[in-house]
Amino acid sequence: MGRTIGSTWSAAAATSSRTDPERGMTMLRNVDWTRGPEGPRSVLTVLLALSGLVYFGVVTLTSVLAPYRFAIPYAVPIFDTPFVLAAIGVGYLCWERHRVRQDVRSASLGGALWLAGLLGVAHILAQPDYSSTLGVNPGIAPYFFFLSYLAGFVGVALAASLADRPLPLSDRARLRIAAAALGLSVVIVVAVWAIRPLLPSLVMKPGRLTPFAILAGALSAGLAGVWALAAGRKRASGRDGDVLAAFLPLAAFIWLLGLTGFLLWPFRYGLPWYIAGLARPVGLGVILVGLMREQIWLYREIISKNRDLTAREVMARAEAAASERRFAGLVQDLDAVVWEADATWRFSFVSDRAEAILGYPVALWLADPQLFERHIHPDDREGTLTLFREAAARGRNSSFEYRAVAADARTVWLRAMVHVVQDAHGRVEKLRGLMVDVSERRQLEDELRQAQ
Repeated sequence: MGRTIGSTWSAAAATSSRTDPERGMTMLRNVDWTRGPEGPRSVLTVLLALSGLVYFGVVTLTSVLAPYRFAIPYAVPIFDTPFVLAAIGVGYLCWERHRVRQDVRSASLGGALWLAGLLGVAHILAQPDYSSTLGVNPGIAPYFFFLSYLAGFVGVALAASLADRPLPLSDRARLRIAAAALGLSVVIVVAVWAIRPLLPSLVMKPGRLTPFAILAGALSAGLAGVWALAAGRKRASGRDGDVLAAFLPLAAFIWLLGLTGFLLWPFRYGLPWYIAGLARPVGLGVILVGLMREQIWLYREIISKNRDLTAREVMARAEAAASERRFAGLVQDLDAVVWEADATWRFSFVSDRAEAILGYPVALWLADPQLFERHIHPDDREGTLTLFREAAARGRNSSFEYRAVAADARTVWLRAMVHVVQDAHGRVEKLRGLMVDVSERRQLEDELRQAQ
């Protein structure tokens, strides 16, 4: 699944992107990110909100959940392992998203989820009732539990508050951030273990959170959850919110629901404790759905834009072909030879009128570079070639007349008009011109001179 999302974003970058070779990053362009797909339906939002109110009411106002405390062997690994894997996986997808969008939202959310996942690993290893962790102080594990919630809430809050602000990062910088998240998690674990005698225990018998734990969790993770929910809701309700922004407050709400229920009924192995453990991977699933919805929308955008480009290309080719036909018809209708050549007088185009006037086929003009010199009358050849070469050398348009020898040995008077095409540096790039048959005018002029 990660490969699919990454490949779609990579395809988008390859279709319409610009690359910074120095930073090794690709930024997607020509995609209207502000016109995102639809977010979660309002009906779903209302149902989740009502479910949360009912849950809070049951936990706060009744004792229905009091009898439901049942110990499941290895409950924490069962609930936290999916959370750890999901946090690392979804965080990776956020970084793949950042590779294309280069925004703060993707980076902050990806880094925070990685940190939350690593703190989830610490929470698993800090459990006191497993054979591999005998002797661990039972009051340590809740620190990592609340810190994993805190990391997730802060990531969502930053992603919603800072939104699509640009944050260009290279692949090397992303690796450094990943290493920093790992290092920070290790520092947190070591710090908790090192100052454990100074830290108050967060658990008291019979497996109940202490008042300090409830207060600390409410003031840290709880307030961060409210910040994430408020920032995400504000961003999702804006006109420029994309689909991921619409799903972030839902994830924050689910996490806040699980955390608050546990703080209101703070017993280990109680039903709110299980719900709090389950809420974290469920919230990550909501973010994953947002990423998938964005991927599907982006894929549709790519297909739509490719179709538009294909249609435009077909239209452009049709217009170019029509213009070429109009130009060809105009050229062939002229009573003159239209030609194009390079600076060495090798012809790249000669109109069909050349065969009618001089009798040489167009294919011969294009294939035989010596025909240009041979078609000039021997008596005029040297002077005419000089005029042609001077026109090219000086880069000036010229016009002159000379005698040509037709394929049937007839003498044809031609008026040559040469237009010099130069490049940006003033060098001759192409030569274009006309050769007009002026034999009748020349004959009339000779007859007039003889009559006089």
